[in-house]
Amino acid sequence: MTKADLILLTHDDGDHFGFQETARAALDTGAMVVGPPGIAYPLLAETKLPPEQLKIIYPIHFKQPLTEEIAGIKLKVYQTTHFVDWEPPHVSYLINFGGKRIYITGDTYMMDEEDPDLQNLDAVIYSLVFKDLSAPTIMADHLKKLEAVQRQFSPQYLLPNHLVTCDWTIDPSALKKEVSQRGFKDIIILEDAREIFEIG
Repeated sequence: MTKADLILLTHDDGDHFGFQETARAALDTGAMVVGPPGIAYPLLAETKLPPEQLKIIYPIHFKQPLTEEIAGIKLKVYQTTHFVDWEPPHVSYLINFGGKRIYITGDTYMMDEEDPDLQNLDAVIYSLVFKDLSAPTIMADHLKKLEAVQRQFSPQYLLPNHLVTCDWTIDPSALKKEVSQRGFKDIIILEDAREIFEIG
């Protein structure tokens, strides 16, 4: 495995965080693991990840994000709310590195429109919400939401999440076909967990 600087976790849901896999990746790559308090106990109690390779970040106020620089990468960390009923400690990240700005929303609807740092981004990684996969409008609903995220953040690229390796989601190739048919060249659909997308 190649070297990595950071492994960023938004919350401890099983489709976003596996403590054994996270620890293994951190140990193999030398990456610092960053995330909210919910990730700490399983990583420190159940794996061999050394404490110095873990950084817990959790802003105490919704409107007061924290800024950190870790391994030469600037992070702005927002406390955000998970978009379903339970309330895990949840964060979203604005990454500033190499002149590129990338926003990872995690599983949240709460995306601060008032923050000028969240405008004209290079990329947004946004988690689609799946409430009723049998609904006849599910594809159209997702496309409308992706268009709304585009309008809000004006990113160069938009990468939907909750597609690859999620057995409860829609087929990413079907979404990719719909996106292509509508001419959305800036919405990038990854179809394989090992696929790498480079921001130009």
